[in-house]
Amino acid sequence: MAPKKLRIRGEAQVPDESKEPATEDEKWLLVPGRIENFTYTGKNVRVPGSLIGAAIRKYWPGMYTPILGGESKLAYTWEDYEIAPYPGFASAADAVIKKFWRNYRVATEHKDRADVVLRNMCRKLTRQQWYNQRITCIGHFYAEQGVRYTKPEIVQGLAPAMTIDEFMSVVPHWADNNKRAAFMELVKNWVGENPDFKAVSDRNKANRGSQGTHTAGSSSTDRYRERLGKKLGRELGEMEAWTHMKLVTPGPNEPRPAPEMYYGKAKENKERYCEEYAKLHPEVEDPMTEPVDEVAMMLAGSGQPHGRPACLAGGFKPQRNFTQIKATLPSGSYATSSRTTCRSRVEVDTQLEEAYAVAYEEYLEKVKEHDLVKDAYVQWTSNQMASFTRFMMTGVREEPLPEPPHPGPTRCSRPRRSSISCTSVSVS
Repeated sequence: MAPKKLRIRGEAQVPDESKEPATEDEKWLLVPGRIENFTYTGKNVRVPGSLIGAAIRKYWPGMYTPILGGESKLAYTWEDYEIAPYPGFASAADAVIKKFWRNYRVATEHKDRADVVLRNMCRKLTRQQWYNQRITCIGHFYAEQGVRYTKPEIVQGLAPAMTIDEFMSVVPHWADNNKRAAFMELVKNWVGENPDFKAVSDRNKANRGSQGTHTAGSSSTDRYRERLGKKLGRELGEMEAWTHMKLVTPGPNEPRPAPEMYYGKAKENKERYCEEYAKLHPEVEDPMTEPVDEVAMMLAGSGQPHGRPACLAGGFKPQRNFTQIKATLPSGSYATSSRTTCRSRVEVDTQLEEAYAVAYEEYLEKVKEHDLVKDAYVQWTSNQMASFTRFMMTGVREEPLPEPPHPGPTRCSRPRRSSISCTSVSVS
């Protein structure tokens, strides 16, 4: 079976429609901007994230020894995979990477950057496998008893707690035979017998709260929207799909139809967005079915708290910042909190906002450059650690890779308004 085509999701250049693509690759490859994830072409195939999860489970090292003669450790994170050996490969991480590239391909000129994307996805998905496997084991165990519990019910704690012996009766095939002892250590984390793991788990539960965030599972906003559209038999707007995703699924004992409930502050965010949208487009009856309005989105959330808008946090990226949008609005149309200012003339204010916007764009470019340098340096560090581990175990010294530029201790500083002169409007 031929490998599936991959493209890197990011800021794509607009293709010239008057020019016929020279090669087949140009028809599907997006020119990468800020790398975030993979998309793929093809039908009825395993999506990239799903294949990565399957490979992480298949090549799980179980218990391994980080240092020769030291204590055994449970492989739980992607960093463990990069150090732990695996028969036939340089490491368990190497096995996962090679398995992935046997099934997918990407244009040669983007291979290095695609490897960075792949490793970032592996780092994120490794911990998620053990969380999902606990839910899978609980569902399988009670299914054998003739009782069905859905994933939301298990997450909400409606399924009775299980013991170690009960978990060990439903060991998955990838952890059977020589990995049963390692799987038992994993189960001890789930039942709370590992005090260190339990302390971290309790802290994270308190930080997350008990209501969750959405009902889409690990699906992205776009994938959830596409799946829901096929189910309803029509195309959904982005905000309409986001609203469905934020609705709380009624429990089995709640009356039907149950009252409409939302996760977190989704209801308030939706109402503010509709209110701002109605001000800009009074002729529209239902803003939720219309394309997302950037101005209404930014005004409803007062910008991007924590770097993301209040709605569609993972699927909407404004092209202008909050300051630029407010500069286009009529004076007094948007109420902001009062602040002390030394500026008195309106024409100076406009120039200052424009200069700050330019400085902010330069800051974002520096952040992108820093992230690329940091990813390359982290990858080099991981390779060096894996090479040293193999040397300690085999005695074979490998040729060291050239050290990439060091990213520095911190990110570049965000431009402040005080760095822009009020008189000359020059960026420091």
